[in-house]
Parts: sequence; C-alpha cells; structure tokens
Amino acid sequence: MKQGIVYFIGAGPGDPELLTVKGRRLLQEADVIVYDRLVHPILLMETREDAQLVYCGKKPCQHTLRQEDIQKQLLIYARRGLKVVRLKGGDPSVFGRVGEEAELLAGHEIDYEIVPGITSGIAAPMYAGVPVTHRKFGGSFAMVTGHSKDKHGKPVLEWDSLAKGIDTIAFYMGMKNLSYICEQLITYGKPSTTPVLVVEWATFGKQRTVEGTLSTISNKVVQQKIANPAITLVGDIVSLRRKLKWFERSTVVSQGIILPEGNNHSYLKAMLAEARLDVYEPSQNVIEGKDTSYLSKLDSFKELVFLSKESISIFIKSLGRKGKDVRQVQQTVYTVDSKAQEELQTYGIQSSLLGDRMKMERPLFLGREEDRFSLSSSMNKEFAVTHQKKISSVFSETLHRLIDDGHADTLLLSDCESAHSFLHFMKEQGIDSDQAGEYLSVFCIGKETAELVKREGVPISLVFSSKEEFTEWLTAESSLSQAAKA
Repeated sequence: MKQGIVYFIGAGPGDPELLTVKGRRLLQEADVIVYDRLVHPILLMETREDAQLVYCGKKPCQHTLRQEDIQKQLLIYARRGLKVVRLKGGDPSVFGRVGEEAELLAGHEIDYEIVPGITSGIAAPMYAGVPVTHRKFGGSFAMVTGHSKDKHGKPVLEWDSLAKGIDTIAFYMGMKNLSYICEQLITYGKPSTTPVLVVEWATFGKQRTVEGTLSTISNKVVQQKIANPAITLVGDIVSLRRKLKWFERSTVVSQGIILPEGNNHSYLKAMLAEARLDVYEPSQNVIEGKDTSYLSKLDSFKELVFLSKESISIFIKSLGRKGKDVRQVQQTVYTVDSKAQEELQTYGIQSSLLGDRMKMERPLFLGREEDRFSLSSSMNKEFAVTHQKKISSVFSETLHRLIDDGHADTLLLSDCESAHSFLHFMKEQGIDSDQAGEYLSVFCIGKETAELVKREGVPISLVFSSKEEFTEWLTAESSLSQAAKA
C-alpha cells in the first residue's frame, strides 16, 4: 500500500487570511484534517466535501483528545496512504508540540512536512499596536510558556535571566499563572512599573486588549474577565501602543455574525466588515436541475431572464449538451444584477437589467425555484428551474465550532429564501428551532422574513424593515461603543 504523508500547518493567530498560500493549498488537497481549537473555524470551509475532519480541541483542563491519541491518529491515517493535515493555531514549532508529533512519524518512517505559520506572540502585540522589537527599546525578545506540565502548572523558568537580561517577553498560555509570573519578574529585578499588555483572541473581531503594569495587570485581567487564548507582553515597548494602535473594534454588537447568502448579501457583508465584525458565510453547492425540457421550446419565447449568475452557466452547458450554440440565442436577454451581466458578456451575449414594471411579450425566467417568489406579481411567470443551492455539508462542522467555541452569537437573515434554507440546515444538524434562539441572537430584515422565522418557532431578537434601517442601527451601536471606550 502507498504510504501517506502528514503536513504540519500553522494556521496563524486567528484571522483566516493570515494562513500561508501553501498552507491553504495543502488544506484544500487533504484527505484528513486533524485540527485544534485555536484554528479559525472558517478555514474548515477550505476543505474538500469528502475530507474527514477530526477535532482535537484543547481548552484549559479539558482535552477532546489526549496528546498520545492525537499522535496515534496521525500514524493510523498516514499508514492508510492518506494525505493528512495537522492544522495548528499559530506556528507549529512555537509551543505547538510539533517536535513530539513529528518525532513519532519519523520513528515509523512516515513522510512529513512542516509549513510555518504566524505565531501569536508576534501577531497579537502587533494587532494591539505594539511591535515586539524597536531600536529605542532594546534588542532582545523572548517567547516563553506561561505554564508547565507539573502538577502545579507553574512555569519553571530562569527568572533571573528573564527579568534582567531580556527587554521584551511574550508569555503564551499564561492567564492562570499571570499573578505568579508578575510576582516572579518583580522579585528577580523587573521594576513593578514595567508596562504589560494582554491581548485576548488576537486578530479576531472579538479581540480585547488590557494594559497595565507588573503590579496592576493581574487585577485588571480579572476585572475584564480576560481568559485564554491570550498573549501577555512585558516590556517598555508596550508604551508604543498609544501611538500605534490600529486594530480597534468599533462595535460591541456581536462576537461574530453568521450571514447566509440572500438579498443585499454583498452590501450587508461590507457593512459588517467595516464594523470589524467577524462574518461567517455558509458555503453552498450548486446542484443542476434535471429537467431541461424548456430547451426544446426555447424559440417560442421572446425574452430570456436570468435570475442569477449560476443560471447562466448552467443554461450554456445545457445548450451545449443538446448540440446547440449560444449564437442561436436570438431572444432579448435580461438579468437581475451586474454580476450576471458580466457573466453573459463572457459568452458574447449582451443584456439589460430587469425592471419591476418592464413589459415583455413572452418571457422565460431561469433560476432557482425560490427565485420565482422574488418576481413582481404582475409578471407572466413561465419558469425554468436551472438549479438549486444547498448549504455544503462542510459547513456542518464549521457551524458547531462557531457556536461551541463562542465565535458566533448572531444570525442575520435577509430574506425568506435564505432564512428557510438555513433554518432547515440547522435542523439537519440537530439544532431545533427553540435551540437556535438559545445559541444565537436572530436578526431579521423585512417583515416577511420575520414572519417566516416566527412560523418556524425560532425566537427573534430584532427585526429591521430594510437594509438601510439595519445600517443606521449598526452605525448607532458603533458610536455608542466608541463613546463608552472614550
């Protein structure tokens, strides 16, 4: 049997765009992905539909899989001849235990590669506005673990060397021992007034930063309820934050928002991104319709109206299978948006945008079954179902991780079609209607959307009459948040 291979990939500090190009490619090619809690859940949507996902998330004092079991899993899958990705938060070689896992594979003559990632000890301070090196603040920087594996969990370190010989220190996983760390540094010579920075969930929209000194930071962290994952930076360089801070979240509306594809999707996504919120979009699969009988009577129609970009490409493919050419399309062609217009232009077909009061002789509308409900009631609706969209099964694992690990707490539904589709998907994942309201605050845009969601038995938190009203509310909430920070 062909031997498999294991790729140890650093997923970076959180933001999925900080994953390396090579890491993303290997993730997309993998048969099996063994991933940690600190990996951004949205990266799971980069995987193949048939890939096996193995969660080995570790919280303090709570392990889904023990380290020994993780290593056995890698060995088992590689021996089956599979391409395995071990996806780790940050960089695999910085407190990521890649040495132990790679050593086991090497001992069994299993091939492996290590793909570096951006480590949180550097990224977290930078996202808080503090570079870890600066010519005015010394020339040494250390990355240090904030706990040990003994029964007490206290870090066993050369405190004298750290306190007197290192200008800037980044402590990983040190929240439980923060008070002890500060006491030791002071005891061994660091001034109690040395600036300290703690960054929680760095590079995520829910990033929080607390500043203090060695004598004050522990109490501030307790008051702000800061918890792991967090990086602690100790050193005079922390003072640069006043000038250099740049990644400041503008709203406290949400930890993160799930936004299924629907009306005004691009607009809403842009507004949420501007507010520095993490936006999670369920990936969808396009499934072609089986009924192409409309092609045999195509000449009887005067106008063709494409209701989506996907309906165009499927129509062209279906024509080709029937031995027909796009040059035989003599009808006047309409589309619902500019993206669909651009798609048609790639085939050399000119089109106009559809208007509500447009008069037509005998139009054929092409799109999903759900699209017909968006048409004006005054239009004669001969309809061909070219395809349907279904939320990808890959999003199943992503959804559970988003909810269980607290990445998303809000669901924004912008129309009836997307609401119906996503709520049905949640039921398939074992999340009933009443549970949906328990896990997520549900926001609806439009009265009809809200009525549908209520009929499904899902509690609604807020209803907005239009996207403009939602924008005004989001802007107002952001302003209140900024005022509170000031």
